[in-house]
Amino acid sequence: IPLSRDDIGRLPEIVRGLLDTLHPPLWCRAARDQILSVSADLADLLGYDAADLADIDWHTMVHPDDIARGEAAQRDGMGNGVVGVVIRWRCADGSYVALAWDVAPLTDGVMYAVARVV
Repeated sequence: IPLSRDDIGRLPEIVRGLLDTLHPPLWCRAARDQILSVSADLADLLGYDAADLADIDWHTMVHPDDIARGEAAQRDGMGNGVVGVVIRWRCADGSYVALAWDVAPLTDGVMYAVARVV
């Protein structure tokens, strides 16, 4: 496919986006309000050990302004799945990172979600 000059300048960004789409390294498993486990890549991004994020309430990790959106996504994800809901998670240093979450429908009492940094 021919690329414009603008596309060529954005090529590194485009490749990173493709790689993130093909192999998203950020995921978590949750049951109701409790995070069961997270990927090592997600923990590293946030500045934690994966064990620090296991068995905690997800509300403690979400920006206060995003909790209502997260609760709505949780309700929707239980039956239908959710695609691309953006929720900011707290990093160990107190900053936040915006993550776009794709959540699989709940089938076995556990919610599975994959995220991309936005």
